[in-house]
Amino acid sequence: MKSKRFTQSRVAGFLLFTFFLQATEGVLADDLLFRNVHVVDVRTGTVLEDRAVRIEGERITAVIPDVEAVNDAGATVIDAKGGYLAPGLMDMHVHLQVREHATMNLLRGVTTVRNMWGNPETLAWKAAVEEGALPGARIVTSGALVDGEPPIWEGSVVMTDPADADAFVLGQKRAGYDFVKVYSRLKPEVFSALLDAGARHDMEISGHVAQDVPLIDAIAGGMRTSEHLIGVLHAVAADRSLPNPSLSPKDDRAKELVLKLGAGEVSAEGFIDPIRLEAVAAAARGAGHWFVPTTQIMRNFSTDPVPYIDGMERFMGPMERDILPLIKDGTVGKVFFNMEPAHQVGEDVHQRLRRQAILKLYNAGAPMLVGTDSYQSAAGTVTIDEMLSLHALGIPNKSVLRAATLEPARYLGREGELGEMREGAIADLILLNRNPLEDLAALKDLKGVVKAGVWYDSKRIDAMLDDMASAFAAPSAQEET
Repeated sequence: MKSKRFTQSRVAGFLLFTFFLQATEGVLADDLLFRNVHVVDVRTGTVLEDRAVRIEGERITAVIPDVEAVNDAGATVIDAKGGYLAPGLMDMHVHLQVREHATMNLLRGVTTVRNMWGNPETLAWKAAVEEGALPGARIVTSGALVDGEPPIWEGSVVMTDPADADAFVLGQKRAGYDFVKVYSRLKPEVFSALLDAGARHDMEISGHVAQDVPLIDAIAGGMRTSEHLIGVLHAVAADRSLPNPSLSPKDDRAKELVLKLGAGEVSAEGFIDPIRLEAVAAAARGAGHWFVPTTQIMRNFSTDPVPYIDGMERFMGPMERDILPLIKDGTVGKVFFNMEPAHQVGEDVHQRLRRQAILKLYNAGAPMLVGTDSYQSAAGTVTIDEMLSLHALGIPNKSVLRAATLEPARYLGREGELGEMREGAIADLILLNRNPLEDLAALKDLKGVVKAGVWYDSKRIDAMLDDMASAFAAPSAQEET
C-alpha cells in the first residue's frame, strides 16, 4: 500500500475545533450526581440497584443508595431513569491511524486504548488527551515494532544483534513509550536480549511471541502480554513434532501445517494436550502474563472474514480507505495476504482450534484481555463485537466484561483507579439502557459516557460523530506524502 498520512483541510480543522469546544465547554464547572441508576459491579458480576453516584472532579466520591442522596447546587444532576452505570471499556490492542480515532473510541464507550505501533505523533495525541486538549480515550502506546530480518511490515525496527537490545529498550523508555512491541521474526537470542533489557530498565515487553521462541520461555522471561494466541497451539500440541501453526500467511512452515489441517492430513481431533494447556495457564497466572486473543480479526485469514460494518467508511483513515473494497467484499485474507482457497480452508480448522484453546485457557484460569486489532473506523463497535465473540465461545458475560475493564486495570497496574465502579476510582464510566451482564450487546445502547469526570450525553456524542464524519469527508482531508 502507498504510504499516506492524514492532513486536515481548513474546513475539517474548523469542524474538529468546533466539536472540541462543544466537548469541553462547561463540563468541568460542576460536579456530577447520577440519580436513579443501577451500578454494574464488574468485580463481583452483580448489579447494585437503585444507587446514586457522585463524581467530584475526575474521581468517584460516593456510591450510595439513591434514597440517601441529596441534590445540591454544586452538582449537575443526571437522572439515569433506571439505566445502568458501568466502567468504561478498555481495548488492549488497537492501531490508531489518526487522532480522531481516539475520540471515536471514547464516544462509543471505550475510555482507554493500548496502541500497538506508535510514533512521536502518537505521543503527542497521548499528551493531548491527558491535558484535556483532545477529547479521547486514554492512550497507552508502544513505539515502532521491532522485528527480525526480513521484517514482516515495512517501517519496523530490524534487530539481528542481541547487543543492540539494551540501547533500543532504554531509548524507547526515554522517548516516553509505555512498552516495547516485539514481533514474529526475531531470532530467539535477540528476543531473549530484549526481555532481559526490559527487566533491567523496568520497561514492558509485549506483542508477538516470535515464531522460533517457545511460549513458555517467553512467559518465563517476563513477556507481559501475547497477542492473537500466537505460540499457544504450538505450546499445547500433543504432537511435539509439529511446527508452529501461527501466522501462516507469513511463515512457510506454519502454512505447510495449516494446509495439512485443511486437507485432513493432520487431525484436529486430539490436537490440544489438556495437560500442556493447564501448564501454560498456570505459567501465565504465576508470571503475570495476559493473553489478548483478538478472535474477530483472525477470521480474515479464514473463509469467514470479519463482516463489513455499515457506515464505517464515514470515519476511515488512509490505511482502511486503501482496502475498503476488500473489507466490503470479505477478501482481505485472499487478496491482502495472497491466500489461496486451500490455505483459507486450513485456517478454518486452525481458527476452530484457537477458539477451543481460548475457552480451555479461560477455564484453566489464564488471564485474558479484550483487544481487537480491528478497523478503527468502527472503533468501539469492534470492541463490543470482540466481547460478543468471546461470549459465543462459552465465556460468561461477567468474565468477558472483566476482561474489558478490571483485568486491563490490573495489567496496567491501576487496579482501584480504573476498570470498576468504586469510591476513589477515576470516573471513566458508561451509562447504558440495559444490563450488560445479561446481554453484552447492551454496550452498544449508550445513553452517555463519562471520561475522567467529563460527561458526554447521547446528543453531544451524536453531534461530535457527525462533525467528525464531515471532517473525514472534506475534499482535502487526505493527501499523499
